[in-house]
Amino acid sequence: MRLFGRRKAVHPDVSPNLVTLQRDNETLQKDKDELIKRVHELEGMNETLEAELSTTYNQGTIRRIEKLEQALFHLRQNDHVKITELKIDIVELKAALQESQNENEELKKHVGSAQCCLCFDPKRLDQFSVMGCGHAFCTDCMILVHQQVDFDVVSCPMCRSPGGYRPLRLSTV
Repeated sequence: MRLFGRRKAVHPDVSPNLVTLQRDNETLQKDKDELIKRVHELEGMNETLEAELSTTYNQGTIRRIEKLEQALFHLRQNDHVKITELKIDIVELKAALQESQNENEELKKHVGSAQCCLCFDPKRLDQFSVMGCGHAFCTDCMILVHQQVDFDVVSCPMCRSPGGYRPLRLSTV
């Protein structure tokens, strides 16, 4: 080594250690360069793995979206079937309602001439009761029939079908 143009004297024992240190320094520099190179390789691999993972994640997401779309399609088909069934039910209920209204209109026409088929007395329609089978009798006769039986369920005096009775109600249209 030179300091200001002069050569510094190196101790003879230090000279071999200096050479060893220089070799060690060169080895460490090579190891450092190799480690930096390896770090760059690993970073490249990491970027590749991240890209593959992103692609795989995107494919998984796409598959999930496709499954959800299929499920939604099936739900819509089921809903369409249910809606169709409900529409059919509504049509049937409307027909039954119309039939019931027609029957009610027919009963309204005979308000003054309604006659009980048990006692044959003319009665107003609000004085009739209807059995579960559809036969109608005046409420007075139904009370007598109910009092004469020993059990709770009254059967129809006309057709003997079991079932209770209810007051006949006319709708006010």
